Amino acid sequence: MSRMSDQNKAPYFEAVNSYVKKGRAAFHMPGHARGRIAPQEMIDFFGEQIFLADLTEVEGLDYLHKPEGVLKEAQQLAADAFGADHSFFLVNGSTAGVIAMILAAVKPGEKLIVQRNSHRSVIAGLTMGHVEPIFIQSRFHPEMYMMTGITPDDLRETIEQYPECKAVLLTSPNYFGMSENTQDLIRVAREHNLTVLVDESHGAHLHFHSQLPASAVDLGADMVTQSVHKTLPSFTQTSILHLNGDRIPRRRVQTLLAYLQTSSPSYLMMVSLDMARKQMAVHGKELIDRAMVNADNARERIKGFRNLYSFRDEIIGDYGIYDFDPTKLTVCVKNTGYTGFKMEKLLNQKFNIEVELSDLANILCFMTAGNTEKDIDDLMEALEYVDQHTISETVRTISRLPRIPNLILSPSETFAMEPLLMDFDAADGQIAFEVIAPYPPGIPYTCPGEIITQEIIDLITELRSIGSVVQGVSIDNKVKVVKY
Repeated sequence: MSRMSDQNKAPYFEAVNSYVKKGRAAFHMPGHARGRIAPQEMIDFFGEQIFLADLTEVEGLDYLHKPEGVLKEAQQLAADAFGADHSFFLVNGSTAGVIAMILAAVKPGEKLIVQRNSHRSVIAGLTMGHVEPIFIQSRFHPEMYMMTGITPDDLRETIEQYPECKAVLLTSPNYFGMSENTQDLIRVAREHNLTVLVDESHGAHLHFHSQLPASAVDLGADMVTQSVHKTLPSFTQTSILHLNGDRIPRRRVQTLLAYLQTSSPSYLMMVSLDMARKQMAVHGKELIDRAMVNADNARERIKGFRNLYSFRDEIIGDYGIYDFDPTKLTVCVKNTGYTGFKMEKLLNQKFNIEVELSDLANILCFMTAGNTEKDIDDLMEALEYVDQHTISETVRTISRLPRIPNLILSPSETFAMEPLLMDFDAADGQIAFEVIAPYPPGIPYTCPGEIITQEIIDLITELRSIGSVVQGVSIDNKVKVVKY
């Protein structure tokens, strides 16, 4: 719910700036004494000002876990800017937000519907909350070789099969900018009186432009976590948790965040969140316009290459894809003979270009207003080189996902057991102790407490043979299972 407020203000930044100018004698943490005994190499690199602003709970700067002054005002401005009833600054990343959502909405022993393409922090929340997951398999795009999302019918079918579930946790948009039909997913959940939680880590910018997919905050989800640092001008590790309505008490959320987050929060991070909010509230549309122009210009130039492809709106309508964020530039490289992994390495070593991620068939570039014309020219020159110098290798890819295996123990029950290390090749029928997932993007093939199947062993072995990194399987092919 948007309210009128002066979004040109940055109360937290202004308070920190004002305090630093006082030049008080300091007899408190942190130990670098406002940079006076910081390593000179760090001072030379970062400058003195960053140490002066690295403060603690001094007079007038409020406290993250009991905000009553400027931080309370800054968080209310954030709620107004993003369209939420209440917003909470996160300095432990969206991991803290996702865990807080689960613990706030679902009691121990209750069931939570979860998309299979969820972040690993969901497993942490399930484990800590003694919550049983009911997983929905996400759709899989057979040409782009990536998980996409779920449909309202998928959700309705699951709710009807498990009517005892108390809440649903959605993940949208995904890493590649593909969004689900969040509005109808929320509607289906509401028809069955379910609380709606959304991991919108890749969508902190959505609210600020009408041509982007709708934010779950605007669509009325009960709780939404956003990684501000992923798409907005904020420091790494900064995120925000939004709360709407009265299904979940605000004080419960605040208490949980005090449990989950550090008691010594970084004031640099909180200043960064305050300023990123101001920047987007005042200039967001302009910044996103520039980001979309950058991405669309790159896509248009890629059309001139014979062996490369970059999608946009043409992917909408199938495989659970309802909308698309055009600031995400995915380049499919499989027709060049390169895997995405090899392409990323080539861009690093030959062209001095760093991309966000690579997978079997693609590289992903995040486009922002900060990308210069030279940045894009450099990327296009590198891609043109690859397009003209293909290699005679066939990129082997997978055309399906493994079936979700049976859950024998809940994640919390599994965590309480003793793990046993064994050869992955011999683990058919064993209970997984931890997540087994190709990374990126880290979507689990097996979660803690689930049976490891031969199908999963075969698929993981094939993925590793063609260069994929797999979490949960060691370099020497060992895996942790439950000693049960």
